[in-house]
Amino acid sequence: MPEYLDQKYLNYEHSFKEFKSLLTTEYTLDSYPPKQAQDQTFGIEFPGALIRKPIYRNCTFIESQFNSSDGALSKFYNCQFVNCFFNNCDFRYCDIFSSNFCSSNKNHKILSCNFSFGNFINSAFTDIEFNGCSFRQMQIENTTFKNCIMQHSSIEQSNIKNCVFEKMDLRKVGVRYCTFDKVIFNNVTFHILDLARNYGLIQILQQNAINVKVAYGNEEEMSLNAALPKLKELIPYYFETQQFYEILNVYIAFNEQEKILEILPFAFESVITACDFAALQDLCSLIVKFNICSDKQLRDFYVMIKQLIVPDNFPHYLRKSYNLYIENIKHILVDNPYDNPQAQILLKTDIESLSDLDMYKLLKTIEVTIHEIAPNVDTSIQLTHHSPYDVIIALCGMLPEILTVCQIFYYSLGGTKSLSDLKNSLKEKTDNRVVNNKPGTVEEDVNSIKHLEVSFGKFFSFKLDKQYTKRVKSMEYTIH
Repeated sequence: MPEYLDQKYLNYEHSFKEFKSLLTTEYTLDSYPPKQAQDQTFGIEFPGALIRKPIYRNCTFIESQFNSSDGALSKFYNCQFVNCFFNNCDFRYCDIFSSNFCSSNKNHKILSCNFSFGNFINSAFTDIEFNGCSFRQMQIENTTFKNCIMQHSSIEQSNIKNCVFEKMDLRKVGVRYCTFDKVIFNNVTFHILDLARNYGLIQILQQNAINVKVAYGNEEEMSLNAALPKLKELIPYYFETQQFYEILNVYIAFNEQEKILEILPFAFESVITACDFAALQDLCSLIVKFNICSDKQLRDFYVMIKQLIVPDNFPHYLRKSYNLYIENIKHILVDNPYDNPQAQILLKTDIESLSDLDMYKLLKTIEVTIHEIAPNVDTSIQLTHHSPYDVIIALCGMLPEILTVCQIFYYSLGGTKSLSDLKNSLKEKTDNRVVNNKPGTVEEDVNSIKHLEVSFGKFFSFKLDKQYTKRVKSMEYTIH
């Protein structure tokens, strides 16, 4: 403990005793839960209402009760919950990993609990009743929900991947703006209006159509094939009420990509006018996931959004908060939206002055070369702040094209590895072996043509201007 603290602050045991004496609880004070536990079994006596940021590993809970627990940031690893009772608990940012929740005779209930921003990973929920629970912005992966009752709950803006839902009726659950990826549905019922509110859901349900029911009206049901035309009839309603996320999902379900591109400018303008930046961010994420736009189109959309935004027109309370959304949107649309491979080429030169004409010519040669070899690769060229200057080339695009550019520079600046060794190499370095002509020798032609089989059996004709590249002393590239 810090020496400057008064001694009265250092007596933890006495202070903790005073803290427990102030609690209003039905538990005895001696049964305060451990903050960390491993390989232990807890029963009905476990004071679940008093947990605070616990870390439990390989623990078993049998008929334990958690009432109004302050369980934010809880961590349960490889735990078992049998016939437990959770009521009105705060489990935001919880981390539930490789844990099982099971019930006998439907005695395990989770009521009015908030799991938002948390993780369910490699876990299973069997015969559990969920009622009034919130699952917002969660990561749910490799998790099974089997024969569970779930109603009056919401699952929003969550990533649901490699999961299994079996024997579940979700018609009374608000499932909105989630991303579904490689999910299996078996004997599951969705409400028809939730189909268009989520990315990837319609496509996955179509693969499991015989195992899915669609609910509508007063407890009525229809098949998925009958539900999809009904959704298309809702497009005028969605348009009038500015529910553009739903419109785009319906269009993509019917493979009408052209209509998506037509409506996007109006959608952006409408949500910006309404100052609904959360909806704007959701729309941007959605079109990236659709993968129907080129990188240039996405950048153009970002420019359009920036032009439509006039901060002076916003309410005062939004003038600061909208900046966070705009930064997120820039990341979504501009900063490598498709998570393509990236590379960096570092050229070390002996150029000490930016007024040296060779620097300009070298940069021009680099720019022209990359454009000719890989015109679809996004490229940026920067110089370090020190002298002699280094040239840093950043690349983003498809891996074969990036490899081609890196290999061209490697060979043209003296690399000696064979193509078979270099073909899939993600990191290489070489010194420039281009030697200046000594006095009295015949000067080589400054334009030297190299034909190199550099990528996938294709031959590239690359014009290397030694007059400028001789100023490069070494090169290295890294692809990640």
